[in-house]
Amino acid sequence: FQQIGEDVQTHYEVDYNPASDKYDGHFRKIAVKLLRADLRAETRDGYFAIPEGVVSGNLRPFEIAGLTILNTETRPHAFEFQSAAFQYRPGATSQSAVVFQLPGSALTATAQPEQKKHLLHASLFAVVKDSEGQIVDTFGKDSLYEVPDDQLPGVQASPIDYRHAFNLPAGHYKVESVLLDREAPTRASTSVVEFDSPEAKGVGLSSLMLVARADQLTAEPDADDPLVFKDRELVPMFDGSLKSSAKPMLYFVVYPDKSIPEAPRVRVQFLVNGEELEQKQSDLPAPDPSGAIPVLVNAATKPGNCEIKITAVQGFQSTTRSVTYTVPGQ
Repeated sequence: FQQIGEDVQTHYEVDYNPASDKYDGHFRKIAVKLLRADLRAETRDGYFAIPEGVVSGNLRPFEIAGLTILNTETRPHAFEFQSAAFQYRPGATSQSAVVFQLPGSALTATAQPEQKKHLLHASLFAVVKDSEGQIVDTFGKDSLYEVPDDQLPGVQASPIDYRHAFNLPAGHYKVESVLLDREAPTRASTSVVEFDSPEAKGVGLSSLMLVARADQLTAEPDADDPLVFKDRELVPMFDGSLKSSAKPMLYFVVYPDKSIPEAPRVRVQFLVNGEELEQKQSDLPAPDPSGAIPVLVNAATKPGNCEIKITAVQGFQSTTRSVTYTVPGQ
């Protein structure tokens, strides 16, 4: 206790303000040199260059581990891990949503014989960077699953999905993500997805998303989640090659321009191998309280390279987006 008292009386702290304003998530080392031999310094090895405000509080251990992996030259890929980005509410500042997916079988299942269950533990960390490589947003989620033994085969046979929505100004962005298998600490996989958030005027149209599943909501939906349709959570189709027996749905959202008096409508074009097979034009229902009109329609499946073009028309304004996929022959 005497030593503690002496240390308290002779304890100094030094603040370091980095001169660089580049926040790219890289680890920057710090070295402290002492000019006197009778001094002792306790310092950090360095810090991760993340702008203030994009992470709430201190970085959690799994987030530090994720950043460390994203800083390696050769990023690991121990199992299948995918991500996809979609844009909603286009304008000067638009909403974007990123969906992450991995097979349930990718995670190590640790048996708990006494409890008759298995533990699966996944930690996801992602950074969103602008065209200059600056971090503008982060996302972290630590998920521990306690699965009864009789339910494990079903969990392992299904994909596990995570999602994150955020608002960004117009520009080009990249999402770099890492998924850690916490029951086998040396196993991790990374994924990168790039997308544009264009500034739009007039009638707005979201990204087009082929829907793999529409899961029943198990909790109150997030009001800002653009991938909720009625009482369902929509999960995108990551594989652009469909089975000939598939019956996919196409999801998109139309955002009417309040300054245009005419009601919006949509034109749907279906093409196979570059040839238009069908074209339809439909009126739309009234927008919801947020000003959006979500639409879920059937996506036709014909063998070949398929493309669906959606055009939102309001007055003399129009916006077109398309999505492509492949259907094998019978």
